[in-house]
Amino acid sequence: MSPHQNILKYNTVIFDMDGCLIDSIEVQRLSLEAALSKTNIKFTQKTFETFLSYTGDSLENIFRKMNIPLQCCKSFREASCKNVTLIKPNDELITVLKKIKESGCKICICSGKDHYRIIQVLEHLDIEKYF
Repeated sequence: MSPHQNILKYNTVIFDMDGCLIDSIEVQRLSLEAALSKTNIKFTQKTFETFLSYTGDSLENIFRKMNIPLQCCKSFREASCKNVTLIKPNDELITVLKKIKESGCKICICSGKDHYRIIQVLEHLDIEKYF
C-alpha cells in the first residue's frame, strides 16, 4: 500500500498552508521588512526568526507578541498581496491533493492567514479547485 492510499480512508483531510502546501518564506520576509520600515524596529534575521516562531497565530497576535504596532499590519498585508507571485507550491503535495480530491474526500486548509489572502494564493497557484 502506498503512503497516499492510507490518506484515502478518511472523509476529510486538513492541510496547513505555509510551509506545507506552499513555500511563502520569501514573501513573509519581504512583508515583515515592509511592516518594520514604518517603525523604529530594525529588521534582522533574529527578528524574522522570532516572527516565524509564532507562525499559525493571527498577524495581529504575532505583532502584539513582538511589540510591533498593529498599524503595521496593513503594510505587511499590502506587501504580502503585492508579492504573491513569489509564493511557490509544494508540487509533490499538489499531486497528493489531486488524488485525495479524486477519491471524494473533503480537503480543508488551516492557516493564520486572512481569508482573502488564502483565496489570492490558491487562485494564483490554480489550486482553489481542491478546497
